[in-house]
Amino acid sequence: MEILPCNPIFLLLPLLFPFLYFLIPLRTRKDDQYQNQLPPCPPKLPLIGNLHQLGTPIHQVLDKLSKIYGPVMLLQLGRVSTLIISSAEAAEQVLKTYDLDFCSRPSLVGHKRLSYNHLDIASGPYGEYCREIRKICVLELFSTKSVQSFKAVRGEEIDVLIDSISSSSNTNIPIDVFQKLLSFTHRTICRVAFGSKTGDHGRNQLVNGRLMEILYEVMVVLSGFSGSDFFPKVGWIFDRITGSHGITEKCFHDLYKKFQQIVDEHLDPERLKPDHDDIIDVLLKLEDQTSTIRLTNEHIKAILMNVFLAGVDAPASTMNWAMTELAKNPEAMKKVQEEIRNHVG
Repeated sequence: MEILPCNPIFLLLPLLFPFLYFLIPLRTRKDDQYQNQLPPCPPKLPLIGNLHQLGTPIHQVLDKLSKIYGPVMLLQLGRVSTLIISSAEAAEQVLKTYDLDFCSRPSLVGHKRLSYNHLDIASGPYGEYCREIRKICVLELFSTKSVQSFKAVRGEEIDVLIDSISSSSNTNIPIDVFQKLLSFTHRTICRVAFGSKTGDHGRNQLVNGRLMEILYEVMVVLSGFSGSDFFPKVGWIFDRITGSHGITEKCFHDLYKKFQQIVDEHLDPERLKPDHDDIIDVLLKLEDQTSTIRLTNEHIKAILMNVFLAGVDAPASTMNWAMTELAKNPEAMKKVQEEIRNHVG
């Protein structure tokens, strides 16, 4: 489970300790034999556990703790026990040997709300629904045939990226490589998923600055935690006091309206049909097919959220880190340049 920097809600915890004391039932004492089977855990405080030990940057905090308590460490975050893995050997055990025991993701409040109660691909618990929805997406959306059908789109957007970098290099203004890559992935995913270019106008203006703003807000919600994630029974009080609940609801409704607008435009009988079906076209056709899962508009919007979030930010960040490493290693950069020139010409 990934842990991010502390949320400001925890600044209010000391004021609510007396209230929490009466609302949160204390755990029954476990026998010594069970306690001895648990991984080592840093000293913890009543009620909040090890939350007070988290700080920024979080990966460095966890690294320091792992050097004291070992590569497999247990943290008590509020009412939630969290296993911290800090070595390749332990990670292999978790991700490979005992994969079925660890493959389910925790049901976090933000993920649950924005995915329509885990109707998406990524956030739901492992089970029959998870296997079936992934099977549908792999066969219908991410198959080799489907990916190859958008080869021309990727080629056009790569040309736009290269032209943009070339024109910017003629000035003395430094080039923000990450923003260039982010614009490239943004435009590409918009065309693949929504069938629209970011510069289009009129009825098909599906993607604009507002959509990116909404997606950035969603990423902030999904990359953090709320009070209810650590205190399931009383965390909603923290979320309303700090405004976390309101932010999540705003993101949900903004995203709902934007994706609903996109779906409605695809359902418009007067819409000009593209040469290739985009992702929404494919999902709308699947609504009429018989399957163990009956796809609805909520399923489609939950899947679109996964496609957009995973397709825009993650590839841009990966390419940005790759370019950073190449810039730091001239020999590797030269080798890559020679391979590209030999292949492309």
